[in-house]
Amino acid sequence: MEFDRQTGNPVNQYLTYNSFYRAWPLFADCHKLSLPIEPKKEAIHVAGNNLKECPPPDIKSAQCLPNKFRKEKQKAVRRGPDKFERIRAYHANPTNINIQQDLSELELLFYDEFLLLACRDHLLEHVYLSGTKHCFDRDYTNTEQKSPALFESANYFLSIPTRDLPSDTYAIYVQCDGKLYTTKKYFSVDKTQKC
Repeated sequence: MEFDRQTGNPVNQYLTYNSFYRAWPLFADCHKLSLPIEPKKEAIHVAGNNLKECPPPDIKSAQCLPNKFRKEKQKAVRRGPDKFERIRAYHANPTNINIQQDLSELELLFYDEFLLLACRDHLLEHVYLSGTKHCFDRDYTNTEQKSPALFESANYFLSIPTRDLPSDTYAIYVQCDGKLYTTKKYFSVDKTQKC
């Protein structure tokens, strides 16, 4: 707590959490941010999410994603294990992550022109968009998790831009732990239709 010396009134109050990860200062020019901008005709590339054209994966060897696991009802717990207990447990047995269960909880959805895959942190190695004429790969093998015990149960959306894809019908495949899985999900891109 920060107090005004003259009046004794509180000026600022600070609170910290153990789960806080990272922050950066944001120095925004509010006037410039309020000005309208013209949309650009060229594609928007999200840093690190560029798709690369590739030969199609061996889709005959693709397994189906596992069925959703039934979650057992858990008793209400006042607080979970602290982060140091999770880190010690992870280093004692780093294979305690159930990949099959994590894959069964994979969710796919579209938001505007982005394919979103909701999954556990660092679960997927590759996402393949395999069409009849084209195949694209988003490679996640070059990413690294330096604190896996802290994020082993964290779920994130992987964002894949689809705006630049040529017209085709694409099947979505994922690779995890060196194995290829079919999501049995498809989407089409038709550049001939005008809005």
